[in-house]
Amino acid sequence: MYYTTHSFESFDGCRLNVRESGEGPLLLLIHGGATDADFWHDAGEVFSQWFHVISYDRRCHVRSETRRQRRMLDAHMEDASALIRAFAGPEDEGKAYIICHSMGGFVGMRLCEKHPEQVRKILFHEPVFSFYRHLCQKSLHAMTHTLTFDEFRGRPATEEELANVAPDTEALKKYDLPWLLTYRTPYETLATMPVFFGVGEQSKGTAIYNETIRSAEKLNAPLLWFPGTHNCAFCLPHEFAYLCMGALL
Repeated sequence: MYYTTHSFESFDGCRLNVRESGEGPLLLLIHGGATDADFWHDAGEVFSQWFHVISYDRRCHVRSETRRQRRMLDAHMEDASALIRAFAGPEDEGKAYIICHSMGGFVGMRLCEKHPEQVRKILFHEPVFSFYRHLCQKSLHAMTHTLTFDEFRGRPATEEELANVAPDTEALKKYDLPWLLTYRTPYETLATMPVFFGVGEQSKGTAIYNETIRSAEKLNAPLLWFPGTHNCAFCLPHEFAYLCMGALL
């Protein structure tokens, strides 16, 4: 393995499964729903050529401890904040580059609200959006992108990675849906932050694609066009990492 694994004690004692690799400026990778640190496995290896990379299983997901808090989104946000504090070197000045995928976008947005001093630059790749605007018109299934690992140009998921999807899906339904359905994109805060947005070329026509473009336009923020689908970081990790690296650095 190119990375070192840590059992990290977060702000409330919750043990998180953390992967660390590379040297350079700190880069925190926050995965979405129904997945875990495996999502970043190949992209993390590429990123480690330029960054000090930290990826992790969010609390209640697979290898991390299942520990509930009354405000679960704030718990996820404080986990991310604790990781930045713990792994930032003197040269980082307490800041990190951050890449958030899908549902991890709300974690990154909440971090921007509560700990903006820790964010050097943050990139949201097809982040989830404020569902309350759509709930009266469409089902949750219709609003979200089909979460598939299919990509003819990329590698297939391994049996182990696919086996992890089932418990991750249960964790999403059990621990994440309440805050997913109620959180609203904090546009006023994001307007003051160094934010980027990214969409996949094959996501065109989906709600998450349209909402990502809407957010970038609303904030006049840079928009990156990635190859592939919603899961570009997993399926086309080299392309994803090089594009992100060019934008962030």
